[in-house]
Amino acid sequence: MFRHAAVRVHPVVLALLLSACSSASPSHVSPDRSGDPTRSETRKSLTIAALASYKGFGPQFVTTTGGGSRQLNEIHSVGLLTTDLEGSVIPRLASDLPTVSGGDVVLMPDGRMQTTFHLRRDVTWQDGAPFTADDIVFGWQVATDPQLDVRITPTLRQIDTVEALSSDAVRITWKSPYFHAISFSINEFWPLPRHLLGEAFTGDPEAFMRLPYWNTDYVHLGPFRLVDFGLGENLLFQRSDGYFLGRPKLDEIRIRIVPDSNVVYAALVAGAVDLVGEGVLATDVALQLRDEWAKSREGTVISKQGNLFFVHVQFNPDYQRIPELRENVAVRRALLQAVDRDALRESILPGVAGTEPTTLMTAGDPRARAAGTPFARYIYSPRAALEQLATVGWRRDPDGKLVNQRGEPITLPLRSGSSGNEPRIIAQDWREFGFQVEEEVVPGSLLFDRAYRVSFPGLEYSAQGNNEGILSRFDSRNCARPPRYQGAPDGCYENPQYDALVDKLSGTLEPEAQGQVLREIGEFLAEELPLMPMIYQVTFAAVRANVHALTDDFLGANDTGPGQESRNAHLWDRMD
Repeated sequence: MFRHAAVRVHPVVLALLLSACSSASPSHVSPDRSGDPTRSETRKSLTIAALASYKGFGPQFVTTTGGGSRQLNEIHSVGLLTTDLEGSVIPRLASDLPTVSGGDVVLMPDGRMQTTFHLRRDVTWQDGAPFTADDIVFGWQVATDPQLDVRITPTLRQIDTVEALSSDAVRITWKSPYFHAISFSINEFWPLPRHLLGEAFTGDPEAFMRLPYWNTDYVHLGPFRLVDFGLGENLLFQRSDGYFLGRPKLDEIRIRIVPDSNVVYAALVAGAVDLVGEGVLATDVALQLRDEWAKSREGTVISKQGNLFFVHVQFNPDYQRIPELRENVAVRRALLQAVDRDALRESILPGVAGTEPTTLMTAGDPRARAAGTPFARYIYSPRAALEQLATVGWRRDPDGKLVNQRGEPITLPLRSGSSGNEPRIIAQDWREFGFQVEEEVVPGSLLFDRAYRVSFPGLEYSAQGNNEGILSRFDSRNCARPPRYQGAPDGCYENPQYDALVDKLSGTLEPEAQGQVLREIGEFLAEELPLMPMIYQVTFAAVRANVHALTDDFLGANDTGPGQESRNAHLWDRMD
């Protein structure tokens, strides 16, 4: 079984990183453009590390929660809603939340639902143009245009129409009552500036998607404006003085892509990086840094219950190399029972509560009790696993190797987007059980490559948020197909009964009733096992001691919820 090991980074690699970060030093002297050009000021700068390179900005580039980039979106972009420190939904571009009592949430006689959002009147785009309801309408038009390469999110799929009632009021008509009608993120519904993109939108779709707006010329509503895209590897944002929530305290934020968790750790220790958010530090690295900083007081590592990590199956026959994995649930049950998940949790997060992968729901969700623990039925049992495999003619040969009906050894292809030890432990359990395993780790440069991500040849170890955020991974309507591969990297699980349950949940507005539907969904997934839950991760963020950021926001953020951990970036500061 794997144990935590001291993190080692080649000195040449660290030297290169430190050299690359020299242009983003924590504070430097530059001209004061607001007054006398001979005067100078100390400018406050913050450097953040992420694992996955940026391809651009906008709804077409929101694909994966891996790599730590997605949680940084509210540095530069803003949506209608976000969350407070406790994780409750609050308005952002909206001036208040729609309510039934206020007449802004209406159930229509034909079964549809309408929500009216009143918008703040003090918001401008980063180029100074006024933000209006028409920009919300335009964002919806772009995201749902069938000629464009944009992923249709579960929220957008539920929308019938979006219309501007005035410059500061927008009405969304939903196809049916929808439980996330007032709790969606910018990743689900991305406002876009019609004054910059409207003319191009009427022209050639491919040319529209190639506009420099989507990368080097990006403009949005957030507290920091892009000034250097840095080939998606070294991005520089400067303060937007006209930000509607107040002038940001920092002058600039730099996001550096460092595709190795160990190198990120070394950069944090050396002071070349000021903070990292969710999904960047591998668990063993985070725990080592936590222990070191507890002694040195050079920084803080914060944690919370994170995503449910699971192994899921490739159901698309064009890519799946082992048909039995998608055709027979007995094989999937055997794979789950052949992994000692208790030992896995003890190795990765010894003594940490809340890591049991028995439910889709996080401990703090009020619906968790009603949803139950449907996956608790699967316990570690190699004997039971062999019995399941016998039903499809798989058996152990005299050497203890598992073979199929033709006597051929069985090799499981296992891809992982995780830099931690979990997939290696799972692979080792399967090897000890008798399988051969081919392991593949997704490189940071391919985390956002749709064609690559959807074509895994057997099994994949990954995550999809938590709670109902997991469900879209297995919704057949999200199956990503060529040539654009819109959707989710989900393995194309297709089951009409499951899709109907997801729709049932979407139309259930009362939390208590949602818990009952979530129980139905959990029982269905536990029976069919398109996913094999392995561990509820604890996710980490790290902040150096001279930086005020993240510690107040981390617990109230959810990668699949309305608010991200960067939503209060305008309040971030450093105390050099």
